Amino acid sequence: MTYTYPGCGCCFETSGEVNGRPKLRFNPSLDVVPLDCTRTWDLISSGKTKGVFQLESRLGQSLASKLKPENIEQLAALSAIIRPGCSEAMIDDKSITNHYIDRKNGKEEISYYHPALEAALSSTFGQMIYQENAMQIAKDIAGFNLQQADVLRKAIGKKKVEVMQKVKLEFMEGCRSVGIVTEEEAEQIFGWIEKSQRYSFNLSHAVCYAVNGYLAAYAKAHFPKVFYTSYLFYAKEKQKPQDEIRELVNDARNHDVDVYAPDFRNLNDHFRIINQKIYFGFVDIKGIGGSVFDKVVDKTCHIEKMLGKGRGEWTWVEFLVFLSQRVTKTAVIAMIKSGALDYMKVSRSRMEYEYLIYSKVSKTEKPKVERLLLLKDYEGSAAVRTRHEVESLEHVLELIISLGSGKDAVCHTKPRLHKVRGFLQAVVSPPHDLGDTPQWINQEERRLLGVALTASAVDGVDIGNANCNIREFNHGFRRTPIIISCQIDRVKQVKTKNGKNPGSSMAFLEVSDLSGTMENVVVFPDSWEELNGYLFEDNTILISGKKSDRGGIIVEKIKQL
Repeated sequence: MTYTYPGCGCCFETSGEVNGRPKLRFNPSLDVVPLDCTRTWDLISSGKTKGVFQLESRLGQSLASKLKPENIEQLAALSAIIRPGCSEAMIDDKSITNHYIDRKNGKEEISYYHPALEAALSSTFGQMIYQENAMQIAKDIAGFNLQQADVLRKAIGKKKVEVMQKVKLEFMEGCRSVGIVTEEEAEQIFGWIEKSQRYSFNLSHAVCYAVNGYLAAYAKAHFPKVFYTSYLFYAKEKQKPQDEIRELVNDARNHDVDVYAPDFRNLNDHFRIINQKIYFGFVDIKGIGGSVFDKVVDKTCHIEKMLGKGRGEWTWVEFLVFLSQRVTKTAVIAMIKSGALDYMKVSRSRMEYEYLIYSKVSKTEKPKVERLLLLKDYEGSAAVRTRHEVESLEHVLELIISLGSGKDAVCHTKPRLHKVRGFLQAVVSPPHDLGDTPQWINQEERRLLGVALTASAVDGVDIGNANCNIREFNHGFRRTPIIISCQIDRVKQVKTKNGKNPGSSMAFLEVSDLSGTMENVVVFPDSWEELNGYLFEDNTILISGKKSDRGGIIVEKIKQL
């Protein structure tokens, strides 16, 4: 059975229904995926290509939005001209990359050094970007056979100067024999071929890259949750996994896809879609490895059987008493601070504080406290009746104290009972506020997960003067001036090359709030002197400015938050 996606015309395989709508299944086969999908080409042309093969870098995103490829042929060319050689190879003071982009977009006239070159270069707008371009030229004007042309390709691809010199003699002789171009023109054309050694790419490779990139963009355009879940899963293979996760989560937000903190009720190991939501896995939390996670799962299953209820029904005190003492301290703190236990409706600061108090019980004393709550041996009917009413650590300690001391009590000695009373006092009257601040949550989530998911650093400050957030701006907010409260994630200071005062300082900012991220925020030289004091990472600011031609913000004013 197939289903046509509204407004796109693409057909998908279906497998059942969800809420009365067809459940779509992505089949990454060129027999199924159409190569003329408008939604996919629009996504590539927008430059929102994070996660798209070959185009996920900032350079790739920028060139995709400039070129606006419309077919696989142009996408293949993009994977060729993105390489350093093309951007550094200059003709008439402009790079091969920019020549190709401008000619494709009609900003530059398409011309050929000689009419005989048109057949070989028409598909690349008159630019020699592939080794195969040179091979075709050699066949057309020098009469090269396939074997001679392949020798030329190898000389270009492997940059063999001595082989290229030998091929040049054959090329010049061939041109004289064929007689299409003059000796001078042949010399000029071969000089161009020699220079292409620095940048020309293999066409078959470029097409393969283009197809892979298109399939990734197609998945992102039509199956965004599956796309982001997959890329987040493989972020661990990157050199800096947390940086990759942060960029992917922020990119997902910009595409209206939210990623949620790990949840102990799910207890999934890695990123996974659960009930149509993308959740962090526990192994994706810094400080929890695979072996620790396996132990958490094993102990949790045992405790669920013992308590006769699932972990989704556990209270914080049940987690504290039954599980927290059976896994590593690092893992427990990481679960608390990453938000995995938020559904228990206790502040993260209080959970951490109470866990640290509870963990101070020595190893020889722990079983005595646990024995009461595990309902073994001597606790008696009072403990049985009280178990389901224990809602907090305070109640636990009060229960222990109420049973007094002695051989049949939990606290066998009066000194031990006195110590428990000290624990109770510490729980009832903590030395500091145990409420969670947005700044603290933001800081800890960024440390443990790589990105803040539930609180922004600007949540705890006065943002009443802001008139939109980043997601609203990215979706076409039009009011002027644009006023956004945000956190600075990255600052790139550069020197101008042109303009009124070449060499002046300016900056490009990457900023974020909880709704998304924005990279193209610009502070021009005329504002630099006044505003550069605010421009440092993690600073929370209120920026005011106007929309730029590239869809970002030109900063005019900054207020410290």
